[in-house]
Amino acid sequence: MTGPADVVRRHYEIFNRADFDAWGELLTPDFTVHHASMGDTVGRDAYLKGVRFYRESFPDVTVEITRTLEGGDLAAAQFASTATFAADWLGVPATGKRWVLPAMGFFRVEGEQLAETWFVEDATAWFQGLAAT
Repeated sequence: MTGPADVVRRHYEIFNRADFDAWGELLTPDFTVHHASMGDTVGRDAYLKGVRFYRESFPDVTVEITRTLEGGDLAAAQFASTATFAADWLGVPATGKRWVLPAMGFFRVEGEQLAETWFVEDATAWFQGLAAT
């Protein structure tokens, strides 16, 4: 049987491959992402649109999970995203710099699909770092 942490690991395997078709099966239609610093995204289609937009500026982004915990229909993951700032993003000119953003996520699973996610990262420091020359 697949547990919530397995579903989270699969999500990041798909994320690292940018396999948008596979997400169609992994995310519930009303998949919701809560970002501590960037607000909420509601719906699988809205999330995938945001990921496509994000990957335009950070095409080589990968996520490495360092730890997971699970209980009931919930999982938590500690991870770090790494990428190159390759194209302008939200008005910030690309720098070509590599960056690492440590973060944590909390995930709610329905069956073998992700239904809801809460992300916690220092997006303000990350964004300021992107803009630094």
